Amino acid sequence: MSHGIAAREVGLAKESVERNVKFFWSRQADVNADGTVMPPQPPNDRDDTLPPSLWQLAVKWGSSLTVLALIVSLVVHISGGVIANFITMRGDLGSRGGGSGGAPVEMAIGAAGPLSDLSDVGAGPSLPAVPEDVGGGSVELSMSSAGSGAPGVSDGGEAGGSELGGLGGSLSGGGDISIGGGLGGGGGGGGGASFFGVEASGNRFAFVVDVSSSMEADNRIGRLKQELRATVDNMAETAEFLIVTFSDEARVLGPKVEWRQASPAMRRRVMSETDAMAMGPSTVPMPAFEIVLGLRPKPDAIYFMTDGQFEETVVERVAILSRTAGGVPVHCICFGDDAGGQLLQRIASMTKGTYTFIPSK
Repeated sequence: MSHGIAAREVGLAKESVERNVKFFWSRQADVNADGTVMPPQPPNDRDDTLPPSLWQLAVKWGSSLTVLALIVSLVVHISGGVIANFITMRGDLGSRGGGSGGAPVEMAIGAAGPLSDLSDVGAGPSLPAVPEDVGGGSVELSMSSAGSGAPGVSDGGEAGGSELGGLGGSLSGGGDISIGGGLGGGGGGGGGASFFGVEASGNRFAFVVDVSSSMEADNRIGRLKQELRATVDNMAETAEFLIVTFSDEARVLGPKVEWRQASPAMRRRVMSETDAMAMGPSTVPMPAFEIVLGLRPKPDAIYFMTDGQFEETVVERVAILSRTAGGVPVHCICFGDDAGGQLLQRIASMTKGTYTFIPSK
């Protein structure tokens, strides 16, 4: 009997376990169509959305590129239209301004009104006015010397000089033969000189002239004085000069060895000084060249006039001094007698000057 009771209890316990198991799976799992309980499936932690295909990517990027191309095309067409319009407008303005028959285009920035009403106030520093008759003469420029060794005031009380040449030469180049004529017996205008009709450009001129006894023939000395006065009288007032005579020795016209400004007062002095020029027996030009080529600032050109023969060594020595001074041209004038003509031609050639023969009248 005890065996039966035990079997019953085991059956009851088994039923209880099965019932509990069914209840558990009914809450934790899905139930099939036939009523059976399915065990729960493990959770799916993957995204249900699949990655896009290659075609979908191509369509997406193709759409983006199409939109970008449309934007770029639009920008290019707008820019091209603006540039073309600007070029067309400039060409039209240029044709109106430069061509004949086109109406002038007036443009003004600011308040409305004609251009003639605009004032010049605040336009900046004023510029020097240019004379309308510029073609009638030369424009003269001058600069004061500073530390160049040139005299400040000449013995005549006139200002000692505009030292354009102290800056390395004259404006127009030292000693180059100027183009043009019609200056007569003197006259360099502004920036030049003419001596016996031989013209030279520059601002500073030295005259080495022969006063030996042979110059008394045919009144050569009288013509020399006349030419010296005419040359200085026709120089610009800013020009400078120095006259050195030679015979057996060299003599400077004036109390000092210095550049003299061609002022009206100095021109009157030259007239009296040339009247008092002393004559000598021989023709020795080298000391006079040493004076004028030793000046600082250097001359822009030298006029060398003689009627006689001199030592051949002078040619080479003058050429060396000219090169040492920076290349000063020597314009040689053979006056009345061509005895020294060959030597003068060599000096002119070696110093890049000129040679001229002037016959006696």
